[in-house]
Amino acid sequence: MTPRERALTSALQTLEGELRAVSVDARNLRDTASKEAAERALVALRASADIAGGDEEVQLSAMLGRHELMQQLVIILGSKHAAFVSTALLCLQRLCAVARFEPAAVAVAAGALVERTTGRELPEPVQLKLLQTALHVAAAPDAPVDDAHACELLRVCTALHAAKSAAVRSTARAAVQQLIGFVLDAADAERRAAERPTAGAGASGGAATSSGAHLSLI
Repeated sequence: MTPRERALTSALQTLEGELRAVSVDARNLRDTASKEAAERALVALRASADIAGGDEEVQLSAMLGRHELMQQLVIILGSKHAAFVSTALLCLQRLCAVARFEPAAVAVAAGALVERTTGRELPEPVQLKLLQTALHVAAAPDAPVDDAHACELLRVCTALHAAKSAAVRSTARAAVQQLIGFVLDAADAERRAAERPTAGAGASGGAATSSGAHLSLI
């Protein structure tokens, strides 16, 4: 088993356990929306788990990044129970490490983080987890984060910079700096790729585009 296969398998098992716990606890707390969202997400994960490793690991990574799965996590993010919000954020962070996100999934995630940040104030640990998740989304190797998504992630950080907690405010300031660093690094990568002649371009030269540069605000 390759390191990538091990990471995918571990992520699937961990996500399934966390979502199963949400389903059980939400039923006890009569949080029907979170319970049903967790169960729909479990169905999606089990369908992904049926895919074998090897050459199909790219397909599995893509299935984990589908916006349908992200939408279920977003429903849990909207729960009034901070514990469920925290779990949904952790699940999103895990997906960032292994999933090949669809553009629609990134849009859903970024929008949900902004909405959760600007709504009812959450406990300090959850606010800190929101900031961590914004950075995970921005830095995810297979997340197509464009200018609009990057702006929304920056909104998460700037909104939490006004939080009551000094720890959250200082973390938000550092997160803004990190996001700007991602943007500048991506811009540099795009520039270098544009300056690199494509194979067979000859004397006339050619411009290659960078598939790994996701942020390009400048």
